[in-house]
Amino acid sequence: AYPIIDGVPVFVEEKNLPSAQAEALSYYDDVSNVYDDVAGLTFRIQYLDEDKTRNAFIEPLGLTPESRVLESACGTGRDSLNIARALGKNGQFYLQDLSKGMLSRCKAKLAGAGVPCEFVLGDACHLPFPDGYFDAVFSFGGICVFGDIAQSLREMARVSKKGARIAVGDESLGPWLYDSEYGKVLMHTNPLLKAELPLKH
Repeated sequence: AYPIIDGVPVFVEEKNLPSAQAEALSYYDDVSNVYDDVAGLTFRIQYLDEDKTRNAFIEPLGLTPESRVLESACGTGRDSLNIARALGKNGQFYLQDLSKGMLSRCKAKLAGAGVPCEFVLGDACHLPFPDGYFDAVFSFGGICVFGDIAQSLREMARVSKKGARIAVGDESLGPWLYDSEYGKVLMHTNPLLKAELPLKH
């Protein structure tokens, strides 16, 4: 049995999370109210238009108005709005995050989105969906803090239909910049940029 709080099923208990994941959860819950105030900085310091860049992230999914989509680690919904715009009233949009604070912000943003949305508080390493359910799965900005990156990728593949598209991305920094003054400033400002590219998974 799992509780449903404010219409959101809760599939995770903080006390059962690995310490690194519990630490990430605590961080994101703490910053959820101010996250959107600073999240765009990553794009601005690289002279990128955030909305245009985020639309490019979801383009490979090949979404149609009827697509059934999962966004894993949706955060405050900075990509979710673009995904929702690509779907129609016959589409289905499921949004999962580990942080109640982040998910609450996302839910508020998508109120009245015009597409059926379901929100789930859960762990990306144990997705509460059946095999072969989604036409597309998307995750940006969370995989480097997932408790088990390889397991989370297996889960995304498991819940996807044959022929579905999966797009995953996260913050990182080119290894050639690690020892540069610019790279050191960036990594000091955003420790997530120190994360190794998870290509081995």
